[in-house]
Amino acid sequence: MTESQVQATIGCNFCRDNHYKCERARPDADCKRCLRAKRKCVRKDRLRIRLHSFPAEEGRRRWLPLPRVVDFVDETAQTIQEYKEEFSRQASLPQQTSPAKETHQDHNPTSEQDVSLAWPTPPSTDLPAKISDLRRTASSPYVGFRAFDPVRELQQPSEPLPLKSAPSSINDGAGIYSYSSPTSSRVQSSTFDVDAPDSSVFSSVICWPLTSPLEASLIRNFVDKVSHFFDFCDKRRRFALDVPQHARTNYTLSRAMFALSARHLSLISEFDTYIANQYQQQCLESLIPLLDEPDTLADEALLAALVILRLLEELDVSIAGSDKHEHLLGTQAIIAAQKHHIMSSGLREAAFWAALRQELYVSTTTHRPPRLRIEAAALDSTFANADDWDWSRWTIAHCCEVLDFAFGPQSNSTARFEEVMADNKRWNTAKPSTFDPYYQNNEVNLFEMFPDVRYQSAWHVMGVQYHLLAHLLLIIHNPNIPSVGPARRSALQKVDAAVRSDICRMSGIGYSNSHTPAAMIVACLGIALCGDRFPNRQDQEKLHDVQIYTEKTIGWPTSTIRAQLRETWEWNA
Repeated sequence: MTESQVQATIGCNFCRDNHYKCERARPDADCKRCLRAKRKCVRKDRLRIRLHSFPAEEGRRRWLPLPRVVDFVDETAQTIQEYKEEFSRQASLPQQTSPAKETHQDHNPTSEQDVSLAWPTPPSTDLPAKISDLRRTASSPYVGFRAFDPVRELQQPSEPLPLKSAPSSINDGAGIYSYSSPTSSRVQSSTFDVDAPDSSVFSSVICWPLTSPLEASLIRNFVDKVSHFFDFCDKRRRFALDVPQHARTNYTLSRAMFALSARHLSLISEFDTYIANQYQQQCLESLIPLLDEPDTLADEALLAALVILRLLEELDVSIAGSDKHEHLLGTQAIIAAQKHHIMSSGLREAAFWAALRQELYVSTTTHRPPRLRIEAAALDSTFANADDWDWSRWTIAHCCEVLDFAFGPQSNSTARFEEVMADNKRWNTAKPSTFDPYYQNNEVNLFEMFPDVRYQSAWHVMGVQYHLLAHLLLIIHNPNIPSVGPARRSALQKVDAAVRSDICRMSGIGYSNSHTPAAMIVACLGIALCGDRFPNRQDQEKLHDVQIYTEKTIGWPTSTIRAQLRETWEWNA
């Protein structure tokens, strides 16, 4: 068959690219779609396939005889030994420090390779100016430990770790709900074996004091860094202090703690991601049988483990591709079983507030009323002698009420709107003076479009952030905005201006207070809600950089939000 004959039997390039049926009157004529669109009808085979047979070669071919029964050789043991030898060889090599990257002057702010180069240098020395410094600076508030480099220490356990094929997911519907590993697509044939008898790291029993430098470093990272995601409204820091103590005797909680700490390190450094996968696998294997036992539903350590797994699930969105909310459902089921004792102080109460904040985030991103809430009015009676962290918790409960109004059946109720808005204003005017920033500079343009606002403690930062988030939700769901008429345009312009002001302040607060990483998560949540109300390209790039910065420094996934905003802003066009 000649080339012209091949072209006559295939469709044109346009129809093939768009999966249309290519219709033409004659084999050598232009198709009807190209004729209607007045475009050139190009019909050419893109694969240069030579359709020939080779009869002359038949006599010279040699066919190998095959036996009737074929045996396949299992080389697993040999492969494991090769991996162990490679780990031993890598561990014996001296560590080399990579040279610092040069700063590019013509950095594109829309590029995601090194957003820190486009980001203004923070006034505080707590946070390194470059993302690469997070792995080189021992005093980094997110990665470094005081005495050693965690990436070097955690990547070199005392003994080589054996590799073996292991199940990459668990799916058992016997409990309250079923689990599946969010990273199963990436863990196939080279995962750490949890049952390997010669493994010195992944043990099926709790050994205390710990004998593994890896697990000791993971606990240190959890206490110093990861616990800040939970304890920002808790003066007793129960996740930092109580969870490691409970993990001494609770295997499920210890595996959850190790998995989250390892995942956090893998997202902000070059730490091996498969370590988190194995600890998560061990945790799920021990957790699922417990869900069938009624007595364990009242265990506060089990509730804390589910809250930790939920944060791990949120961090895994960039790996799994979507948020399945599996652990969120489990947390709600456990809280329902413990509802009469949920506010009895201790780790149970701290886990409840962490679960409430996780539900708040899901409710905001999915535009539905929160399924887990606490009445803000129930906290008012304690305001006479309330501490600062109680005022901060009130804003979380207030946010849940705002979400219930915005996405619930009362979204068009003017009376309900005025009531919730009055609560928002009352908190802002009645809050203690300790919630005032100890430094604020709106005149000097240090952060370009973001103010520099610094607070003393984490509960001050988060109380203001959740108050601004609630105010943001209220002004965009104001039922008093006219539906038609000339006043509608003016009202929408005022709303957009107020929205931009709130988002800029939330972003500035998050960036100015690096000691509270959750502040950047709330700022990114506000950007996801109302980032489309920034028409200026320069402002859009700064908001885009905020989200990249958040993912680079604290590991919170923002890639999906960035893609949606780029499409909304029509950057690709």
